[in-house]
Amino acid sequence: MADDEFPDALPPVGEALDAAFAVQRAALRRVETSQRELQASVGELETSQRELQASVGEVETSQRELQASVGEVQASQRETAETLAGHSELLLGIAEKVGKLSA
Repeated sequence: MADDEFPDALPPVGEALDAAFAVQRAALRRVETSQRELQASVGELETSQRELQASVGEVETSQRELQASVGEVQASQRETAETLAGHSELLLGIAEKVGKLSA
């Protein structure tokens, strides 16, 4: 009778293995799907990073141009101040001559 019981035990073990393999395949499919989604996200992140680096480069270029413009404005202000100082000396000289002529 023991031989009669043994064949009956095999189908439940086989069914259990089939079920375990089905669960394993489903889990593997989920892992593969998650991996593809992660790779897509990494690709998007890399694209965003390149765009950000390009924007930073543009900002740095603009900053250098602005600094150059500030330097030009400062040079122009110095020239204007020197011109005004020269004009002030001329006007003082003229005022002194007018004062002497009036006296």
